[in-house]
Amino acid sequence: MNVIITMAGQGSRFSEIGILEPKHLIQARGKTLFEWALLSLENFFYGHFIFITREHHDAAAFISEKCRVHGLKSFSIHELDYLTNGQADTVLAAEDRISDPDEEIIIYNIDTYVEPEQLQPGFITGDGWIPAFEAEGDRWSFVKTEDDLRVVDIAEKVKISNRGTIGLYYFKTFNLFRKLYREHLFDNGNEHYIAPIYRGLIDDPDASVYTHMIDREKVHVLGTPEDIRQFDPEFGQQ
Repeated sequence: MNVIITMAGQGSRFSEIGILEPKHLIQARGKTLFEWALLSLENFFYGHFIFITREHHDAAAFISEKCRVHGLKSFSIHELDYLTNGQADTVLAAEDRISDPDEEIIIYNIDTYVEPEQLQPGFITGDGWIPAFEAEGDRWSFVKTEDDLRVVDIAEKVKISNRGTIGLYYFKTFNLFRKLYREHLFDNGNEHYIAPIYRGLIDDPDASVYTHMIDREKVHVLGTPEDIRQFDPEFGQQ
């Protein structure tokens, strides 16, 4: 399995309030956002992790040290010298780092800490798998499911159900992700979110996409300064 961590964005919501350090270095409850994201996936440390970051963030030494501290042994770092068009585009930029494109992939970012017992390899099922939680508001990607949690619809920031995705996306192979992404771009132009890519699988009678419901109390969103303050009331007071 390859686990692709996308951390090549601009972090504009933090820079707007004067927090200029790269997002992965921002601290909450004594750990960086990078570490919280990594801890979410500790049950997947048997896989190979690929960290995609911006070259000017000079993050390689930091990433290597944190991986060593937390016991992640197999990883590589891909530094980009440009801003991508979005998360899906960022993932595709790592294709040269995928040694076997027929292996499973997980895509994650550094915006969320999920308590690790909620994310287990044994929970994965289907050609695509999208963990979700009971979400308030409409800023998420949402899935609509049948009773057996098979996904029958997905939408970006349109509340078709109360099941919001946590930002973790599984595809049975990297080749499958790449094929679906290219087909999606052909049909939808300049849209580079991950979630809508699953529509190609949902509409395929020979494929399946499932969700897995995570306890809302075990999901800690860290994507904005306001989110972090809910997680760590002392954030910004240092």
